[in-house]
This record gives sequence, C-alpha cells and structure tokens, in this order.
Amino acid sequence: MYIPQLRYPGQRIDHPDNKWASNVWRLLTSLETPLATAALALEWFEEAQSNRDTFLPFQELASGDLPSCYKRQVVFVHAHTFLNSLDRIDRTLQVLKEILDSTYDISNIHKLFQNSVPDLRGVRNSSAHIEDRMRGLG
Repeated sequence: MYIPQLRYPGQRIDHPDNKWASNVWRLLTSLETPLATAALALEWFEEAQSNRDTFLPFQELASGDLPSCYKRQVVFVHAHTFLNSLDRIDRTLQVLKEILDSTYDISNIHKLFQNSVPDLRGVRNSSAHIEDRMRGLG
C-alpha cells in the first residue's frame, strides 16, 4: 500500500496577516485528500489490473457477477481517480506558488512534482475531453 508520510512542523502559520495565513494553511492541508485518494487509486488500479478475468456474459449474470464490460471498467475508474487527484495536487501547488510568491518560494517543489508526472495536464485534458479526441481534435 502506498502511504505518503506528511509532516506538519506546527499547527498554524505564524504570519502578521491572519487571513493570508489561514488561506495558506487551508491550501496546504487540502493536499491531504487528493494525495490519499491518489495513493488508494494507484493501489486499487494495480490490484484491478492484475485481477482482470474474462467470463462469458451469461455465466456472469447467472452467478451474480458483474458483466465483463463493467469489470473491464474498474481499472479505468481507478486510473481516472488517480489522474484527477494528481491534477488537483498540481493545481493546488500552482495556487500556493502564486500566493507564497518570493517570500516562501515553492517553485522547486512544484517543478519537481510536474517533472515526476510529465504532461499531466495534457493527459488529464485528453481523458476529460474524450469526445474531442474521438473526433481527432487533439
């Protein structure tokens, strides 16, 4: 199981502008959900991919199993969940980078994330706009 370790050096951000500090804290802690979701989706994706079986449709319905077309989709559901979670992390890091500007420069962290998942936005857009891809629009 993929369990990323998150560490918080404190319980709040000490900054003269309380509203700014609160916004930054919310953005930082909001990264927990998509990170956990991505970790679970990756684990379930790998499990679903290794358990892909093919059955005759009538056998499936008689035994109470899901139809094979549904079973084939499980791996894609986990892949989409993983992709959307990574996209949410990327977007949150982008907003944090803008809010923190040069005072607390996280551009290296954001760049490291983007380099670890190259063309994330392009893949996410392709997945989200499959109707355009099917028409050859990119």
